[in-house]
Amino acid sequence: MAPPNKTLRVRGSIAGPLHFSLGIQETIDETEKTLGTLKGFMVAAQDSKDPFQDRPAMAGYDANDRNRMTALIRDINANGSQLRRLNQDISITKESMKLLEENACTGIDSADKEACERASCRVVKVLAESSENIQTLFRGMNISLTPAGIERVRMSFQQGTRPTDDQNALRTQIGKLATDLKEANGEIDRLKVASTDAQALQAQAETTAEESKRTAARARQDMRKAQDYATTRVLKYKAEIAALKQAIDQLTKAKKDLDDLVSKLNKDFLNERARFHSTLDSKNSAIESLESSLTAERKKHKEQLESVKAEKVALENDIEGLKAELQETNLKLEQATTNYTSKVNEVTTLKDSASEQKLDVAEKGRKILELEEACKIKDQTIVQRDDELNKQNIENRESRLRVSRQKEELDRMIRLFEGHKKSSEDKDSRITQLETTNKKQTEDTILLKKRQLETLAAKDRRIQELEGIAKEKDLDISKRDDMVKKQAEEISLLTSRHLEDLEARDRRITELEKTANDRDDTVTKRDVVVDMQREQIRQLEREQLEALAAKDRRIQELEQTSEQKDITITDRDDVIESQIQEAATFLGHLSVVRSSNLKLVAKEALVNSTRATLPKPQWVPWKILSWSDDDSLKVGQDDRAPEAIATQVLAVLGCEPLDTTGLLNLLWGLQTSLSSSSSMVSFMDTLLLRAFTSVGANVHLMHLLAMCQITYLLAPTDEVSRDFTQAIDNIDPRINRLVNALKDYTSDSPVFSMEDSVSTESLVLVGFRRNPRGIIAVELGDRQICWVDSAHITMTFDSLKLCYMNSSVCISIDSMEMSNWAMTHV
Repeated sequence: MAPPNKTLRVRGSIAGPLHFSLGIQETIDETEKTLGTLKGFMVAAQDSKDPFQDRPAMAGYDANDRNRMTALIRDINANGSQLRRLNQDISITKESMKLLEENACTGIDSADKEACERASCRVVKVLAESSENIQTLFRGMNISLTPAGIERVRMSFQQGTRPTDDQNALRTQIGKLATDLKEANGEIDRLKVASTDAQALQAQAETTAEESKRTAARARQDMRKAQDYATTRVLKYKAEIAALKQAIDQLTKAKKDLDDLVSKLNKDFLNERARFHSTLDSKNSAIESLESSLTAERKKHKEQLESVKAEKVALENDIEGLKAELQETNLKLEQATTNYTSKVNEVTTLKDSASEQKLDVAEKGRKILELEEACKIKDQTIVQRDDELNKQNIENRESRLRVSRQKEELDRMIRLFEGHKKSSEDKDSRITQLETTNKKQTEDTILLKKRQLETLAAKDRRIQELEGIAKEKDLDISKRDDMVKKQAEEISLLTSRHLEDLEARDRRITELEKTANDRDDTVTKRDVVVDMQREQIRQLEREQLEALAAKDRRIQELEQTSEQKDITITDRDDVIESQIQEAATFLGHLSVVRSSNLKLVAKEALVNSTRATLPKPQWVPWKILSWSDDDSLKVGQDDRAPEAIATQVLAVLGCEPLDTTGLLNLLWGLQTSLSSSSSMVSFMDTLLLRAFTSVGANVHLMHLLAMCQITYLLAPTDEVSRDFTQAIDNIDPRINRLVNALKDYTSDSPVFSMEDSVSTESLVLVGFRRNPRGIIAVELGDRQICWVDSAHITMTFDSLKLCYMNSSVCISIDSMEMSNWAMTHV
């Protein structure tokens, strides 16, 4: 706000002419002292008067002493003339006071008298509020009072509750002033008498100067002393002037050095800030590349684990299939052996029962295979749902154990197959002795039947156990029934195929019975097939072992890679933490304050330094000015980026204890930069709103007002700024009322309505009942808010003057509303 210069004529104090300035009072005191000295000289000269003319010369009389005394007398005359002029001025002032007292009440009607009485009552009430107001009043009249006198005056003001009491108190005070005036007049009369005595003494000195021998000697000695004293004082003054000049030179040099140091520090700060931003950008790019590489590695690692998992499931399925085929081959072999023995022995009954038993065994074996396959498929389905790496390692170990058990089962089955083959060879050898050992073979067949029955019973028990286990597992995985049904259909199809294969083998066995001569070839072919199958099984076993070993090695490599990635991530976290600490330390050096917010700012800057577009504000913020000598309320220019200013604001608000020096300048610079910028680092707005909300009542009203304007720039919606608004209401609800009044003032609705405010032609003055001590001047045309300290406000009976440096604004108190507002808030 740049208001035009206006002048205000201030009425002089009525006690001013009765009070001498310090220089005049010192002159009067020196004159009285010199007069006393001359009186002593004259008395001494009169006592030492001698009628002989040659005695002064004989005693060392010097005519130059008379000249010096004459010069002293001229100085006394000059002081006397000056005193006469002062007496004339005092007489004129006294006459003017009498005329003013006589004409003070002329031309005033009853209404004016009542208004004057009401104004006097208000003035007395304001004065009675505090001793400071009474002291200010008497200081303006150049009257000094002791604290006890001020307290008595304040108590007398407070005791008077009616206008008549106030008038009596004023009359008492006027009586005291009149007494003081009489004492001043008495002092003036005393000075007049002293001047008359000085003139008489001057005449006596002229008549007796030539005869004062001892007086001249004493005067000469005193003059010497005075000269020596004056010389000493002159030398002292010269030394003081030289010291002052040297101090001024040192101050000038220090100021120059300070300016050079400030420019150097600014330059270093700019260089450090540029270096910090470049370092921060490089670190951010390095972190982004590291995160992208880690994401790619994790994705690749996950895909590799999934592929290993799928291969493992496929290998397990192959092993189960081979196992089922081996069991089916054993069953077929047993069936063929049984059929062959029954055909040779021509036991039709045993053959029929064996066929039935064969079908029963096949059916029960098929059920066993179906249940085992279903259970294994369900187990695999349950295992596949766990995707975590630690559980996957456990599954890999379990799969290795299952493969080892399956290997042992395969070995056992191979040994069993070899035993069957060996028994088959024994049976073939016994075929040659069949005619002679029918009875023994019959017994063997019976024993074999018993063994088969025992095997069937064991299989029945196994089937019951498996059915119980299947029921328990069916209760746990009921959601997989559709898949199990589908797999059961596929197994039934495979079973039907196997049954057809069995029927075909039965037909072949029948053909072999008809062609007994070809049994050796058939056995040979069967041995070859068994050897081939055994070789295939061994080959598959080796391949599976190699594949499992390769998978184990791959899993170990992936585990090592995962551990290395974890170590890399840990190192990266340590590097990021150290970078955050270094950035916080660097920001602490830049801000020259210790703040807990610096580490949070550095961390957010390293984690996310993207720029976000600021929301479009719903209103234009007002310009902030300040007419104050307080460093925390001064406003200047700050052309830095919003992020730099916001960082310093966060550092100031986060330090313990809070130091508000330069805070309003920082907030005004941040408001200006946000108004001119369309984007800012995304995390800064959140940190600023959090810091503004938790600032508390440790800052000035203007600081909170500036924070309100910045909050509406960062978060224009009520949902985002609700917490800050509630916090401001808890601290001082007048701030939100002022902000709402500023927001409601538009070109369409040019009305500024707020409690404790008064409007003039170009300004709106907002008061705060002296808490804090000052007012806010709102210039509606230029949308400016100016804080004015009470030290820059001067109030008289009919005007109010705001002054700061070379600017001043004079506002007339021409209404009762304006008068009441000034009495309450100024």
